[in-house]
Amino acid sequence: PDKSDWEELKQRLVFPLSPSRAKGSRAIFNEDGRRLAGFDEDYIRRLSLFERSKGRTPNVYWFNPDTENRIARHPRPWHPTARIQSVVGDLEIVIAFLAKRDDIATLRHPPSLAHIEKLRRAGLTLPEFGTVEDLSDPEFRTRKIHEFRPWGLGPDLAEPFGFLSESSSVPQPGLTWTDSTRELFSKAAQSKALPEAFGTCFPVRSQSDLESAVASLEENDVREIQLKRPYSTAGGGMKRLTLGELKALADAGMKEKAKEEGGLLLEPHHDRVFDFSVLFEMQPAGLRKLGQTSQMIAPSGGYRGTLSFSSFCSGLPDEIARFLNTDALYHYGDESAFCESLASWLRSHNYLGPVCVDAYLHRNADGELQHRVACEINTRFTMGRVAHELRKQVAPDCGLRFEIVKSDSQFDESENYELKDGKIFRGSIILSEPRPDSRFAARITIAKRRNDL
Repeated sequence: PDKSDWEELKQRLVFPLSPSRAKGSRAIFNEDGRRLAGFDEDYIRRLSLFERSKGRTPNVYWFNPDTENRIARHPRPWHPTARIQSVVGDLEIVIAFLAKRDDIATLRHPPSLAHIEKLRRAGLTLPEFGTVEDLSDPEFRTRKIHEFRPWGLGPDLAEPFGFLSESSSVPQPGLTWTDSTRELFSKAAQSKALPEAFGTCFPVRSQSDLESAVASLEENDVREIQLKRPYSTAGGGMKRLTLGELKALADAGMKEKAKEEGGLLLEPHHDRVFDFSVLFEMQPAGLRKLGQTSQMIAPSGGYRGTLSFSSFCSGLPDEIARFLNTDALYHYGDESAFCESLASWLRSHNYLGPVCVDAYLHRNADGELQHRVACEINTRFTMGRVAHELRKQVAPDCGLRFEIVKSDSQFDESENYELKDGKIFRGSIILSEPRPDSRFAARITIAKRRNDL
């Protein structure tokens, strides 16, 4: 009598049984029938929102988008700024949209029942939610998992998640960290391993490297330079410099902090006209292409959002679409030289998992379109991959814009969208659950045409 019907049910069920067995498979959830049978409203609500695998061994997902920062500092301690802590805490719900219904999204702050209901009303499929504490509970240890899938590999994952290897019958590459793994995240290492795709780049690890790079850029009459940190994400640590500013930086001497974090990467600044990403999954059998997305990049180089369409070139200007189809996209085909080199490089580091190749079109001095096959390789999940997976959950033939909005834009929590056959075909919705101290939110907008996004 001191427990609710829901608490009593959960306590009595022994794994592998769970409340998910009390729901019809692929059937519309029958609230009225349960109400007539005598179940109370709290029980009906919680059962309707409960998700757990009924047999398939789940993958476990974890959101750690600051992994590049941790890698840059490793083995020294990493102290995230307030902004990065907000990114991690405010946006962690996005990891759930990479998972399947039978998987587990491990969050620091799982969403409320009201927020889960809000996302479900929009026709979005959600996995089981849990916390690190839930996973380490003795009851959970009796469950088998298939694979641990963090946002990105990192040197600090074995401690909180190492016990998952005991729950799996397959190796867990997400819990392994080596010096070779570190190279996967270095933009400098990427440009050296795949020089034809990256083009003119100067990895700088010492003062002499910096002076040599300045001399080469000057010799080739490069007047504007892009400076990048080797370990960064979403355009962080990127600066646009004139040749004069770069010379002044070289004269001042390379900072010790830059050397400790793996140096710098210098490359010519380009007049970019179209940014895009090509999504892959590296599997034991090789590299599998998933699709392409358009990227929205700020003038500073920072990430603003992603556009995803079933037809990649839909709505693009004729000149851009024609150039992509005739001169660019073939580089990412199954048997292309670039993909073979990329797969070989990933295999040499024993890497399996998500891969995102960032690329762009730019104009040369004569105004002609040029293609840079790769400007960055992300061996981790990306917001572009999130957008790609979310598009599968909206109405067919619709495009999707995924973006990160700041709190000063006043999060609009209203459900401003329209459904067709249970899927959004027009409008927008905030995916993350705003809290009083939230600084960021993830929002999707859906429309038929690119111009409406």
